[in-house]
Amino acid sequence: MLFEPSRSPYDLNFRLFDIPVRVHWSFWLVALLFGMNVQEPGALMIWVAVVFVSVLAHELGHALVARYYRRQPWITLYSLGGLASYRAGGLSARQEIAVLLAGPGAGFLLAGIVIAIVAATQHSIGLFGYQIGSGPSIDNERLWELVSFLLFVNIGWGVINLFPVYPLDGGQIARHIFISLDSWRGLRQSLWLSVLAGGLLAVFGLISGQIYMTILFGMMAFNSYQQLQGGSGSSPW
Repeated sequence: MLFEPSRSPYDLNFRLFDIPVRVHWSFWLVALLFGMNVQEPGALMIWVAVVFVSVLAHELGHALVARYYRRQPWITLYSLGGLASYRAGGLSARQEIAVLLAGPGAGFLLAGIVIAIVAATQHSIGLFGYQIGSGPSIDNERLWELVSFLLFVNIGWGVINLFPVYPLDGGQIARHIFISLDSWRGLRQSLWLSVLAGGLLAVFGLISGQIYMTILFGMMAFNSYQQLQGGSGSSPW
C-alpha cells in the first residue's frame, strides 16, 4: 500500500530544510474529502491548510531523523497521506524505529506548541470532550477553527497512526519489534496482529458510522492478510 504516485504536471515541488518535497494533486482532493463535514467554505480552507501543514510536519519528522542517520530522504504527499522515503539498508532495527516514531512525535510536538500558546494567552479550547486551558474560550471563530483542527489532526491522527496496523507507523514498529524477538516467526506474528487490529478498527468505524475509517482499516487488514497468504510482507523501504 506504500507507493509513490507517478509524477504529473500538477504536482507542487519544493525543498524544505534541503529535503525534496512533492505534493501530488490527489493529496488536495483527499484532504477535501476528509473535510466533507466542514460546511463553511472559509473553515474548509483552514482545514485543508491544517492537513497540509500537519502531514508535512509528520513526514518531516521521519525525514530529519533519517537524515541524522545519514540517509538521503525525500517526501511525497499524496492520496494516502504522506510518505518519507529513503534508500533501503544501513539502519539497525532501533534506528528504523526511531525514524518511525519521529513522525507522530513531530505531530505531538506541534500540538504541544499550540497548547502552550493557548495556555500562554490565557484561553481555553475543548478537544475530545476535555477542556484545554483554564481561561475563556477562544472567541474568534477562525482562530478557534484553526486551533481545533491543529489539535485534532496532530493528536487524533497521531494516536491512530501508532496502532499496530501495517503500513501505519505503529504497524511497521510492531514488525521490527516482532522480527527482532523472533527472526523466524516475527513477520507472520506482526501481520496477524495487523489483521486483528485493523479488523477491529474497521468494525468500530462501521458501528460509529465512520465509513471512511471502515474502508481504510478494512483495506489495511485485508492487505496484511494477503501478505500472510502469499508469504510476502517485505519492507516497503
